[in-house]
Amino acid sequence: MGVPAARPHARLVEDNRRRGREAPEFELLETGVFDEDRYFDVTVEYAKGGPDDLLIEITAINRGPDPALAGTKAAAHYRLVVESG
Repeated sequence: MGVPAARPHARLVEDNRRRGREAPEFELLETGVFDEDRYFDVTVEYAKGGPDDLLIEITAINRGPDPALAGTKAAAHYRLVVESG
């Protein structure tokens, strides 16, 4: 397994801050994180299972040449609404 790529968020923010309003936006592809085609393609699909059900399917596909773990965490947040009256 290869070494995970550094997260380019700080570089995206800094480079876009330095560019003027007329310059094109600094793109994620410009960071080089996709240079070796090592990434996961993640799709999230939502469906209603019933009036009170929400179904979620998360698919992560390794697009890299070597086996790798996605290192994901699933977290669900919901809001309970109580009506009186």
